[in-house]
This record gives sequence, structure tokens and C-alpha cells, in this order.
Amino acid sequence: MRFLQGFSLRRTKISDQILMWLVSPIIFPFITSILFGLIFGLMNAHLSQEELLQSFVQLEGVMTFIAFAGGLVLSVIIIYAKKIPLMNRKRLTRNEWTILPGLTGEDWKFLAWYVPVGYVLFNIGGSVLEYIVGDGQLVNQEAIEAMATDTPIWMLFITIVIAAPLVEEWLFRGIIFFRKEHNDVSWLTLIITSVLFGLVHVPTSIVAVYTYVGMGLLFGYAAKRTRSVEAAIFFHFINNFIGFLVLISL
Repeated sequence: MRFLQGFSLRRTKISDQILMWLVSPIIFPFITSILFGLIFGLMNAHLSQEELLQSFVQLEGVMTFIAFAGGLVLSVIIIYAKKIPLMNRKRLTRNEWTILPGLTGEDWKFLAWYVPVGYVLFNIGGSVLEYIVGDGQLVNQEAIEAMATDTPIWMLFITIVIAAPLVEEWLFRGIIFFRKEHNDVSWLTLIITSVLFGLVHVPTSIVAVYTYVGMGLLFGYAAKRTRSVEAAIFFHFINNFIGFLVLISL
């Protein structure tokens, strides 16, 4: 499949960035919410404003799923149609990559220790910081927990574990991180994209800033070290999968 074989490296175009931002988890949910709200309102014009609002809130989980799943599908279409070099940027052949296109055996040796060690140390640091400054409110996490109450588990899994890591990493560690015609990324780019990643998750406390900017740094370094978006996607997937297991066990 050409999508996984990778496209020729080139500098990211402004039009590529605009399209990827439009289908990102930052903008696309607003677009789908507005469209869904208009359609839902027209189809249920007989309901009062209060009844409409109540019914709309109950469908929040479904709308989030549609936004993320739809954003994922549109992202794949855009990447393929525009030939954006996000996947397998090293242009590895089938004999060169291991398990996933874009990652070599050496990359997996690095990820085998970096992911568990980074995850554990990151969470220890978060616990220590939370103990020092007090409980930090994670707005993004609260929204996910609220969504979980009225959303089927399979929708949650696709949204949290599959769609979010792919779409977010294609944007932050892909279209922004690897925006030039080579795979070398500066430390300044790593820091800037990590801060941007943290900001779009709406941090409202020191703990929240540490959590989201820290995750951006962890995912970003994985991409920088392996020179691949796939490494960041994998780490993001593991992080969200663990969070998903914790969420459904509550």
C-alpha cells in the first residue's frame, strides 16, 4: 500500500497544514458539532429549547466519536491525495522495517526501554508534582470521563486508542514536526511542538501543563530519536491504551 510505503520527502505546503488543521481534533469537532446541531435541531423542531439541549448533551459521546473517526478518515484521504510524507519517512523497504513500516529493529530496541521507562518516570514526576502543588484539574480528562458514561466501549476505544494517537501525531509530530524535506529535527522544534500540544489540551493548572507538555516532549523525542512519526504514534497509543483500561475499570 503506497500510503505505508511513504511518499518522497518535501517541504510541507501551507495548504497541507491548513487541511490537516481543519480535520484535527482541535477544529474538526467544532465543525461537526455545529453541523450536527443544525441537523438535529431541524429534525426535532417540535422539542423545546431545554429538551433539545438535554438530548444534544446525551449525544456528546457519539458526536466526539464521529468527529475523531471522521477526522481520521479525512486525514488519510488528505495524506494520500496530497502525497504528504508523514508515514515511513525513511522510505524503508519491506526487508528493512520491522513490525511497522517506518521502524527498524534498532528503533524497536530503543522503544523497548524508552516507552516503559519514560512512562513510569513521567507518572512518578506527575505524582510528586501533584503532591507538592495539590490536585490539578485536567479539563481534557474530565471531558473524556464524562463522555465515557454514555458512550459504548467500542466507540471509546476507537476514539481514544486509535483515532486520537493517529490524528494528533500526524498533526503535531508530522505536519509540524517534520515540515522540512529531511528527517533532522531541532531541539527548538521539539520544544515548540510540545508546548503547542500542551496548549491545545487546555491546561488549567501546573499539573495539567506538566502532563500535556510532558507527553508532547516524550512523544516528540521518540519521533526525533527514530526520525519517524510511527514511534510517536506507538508511544501515544500505549499511553492512551493504559488510560483507556483505567477509564473502563472505574
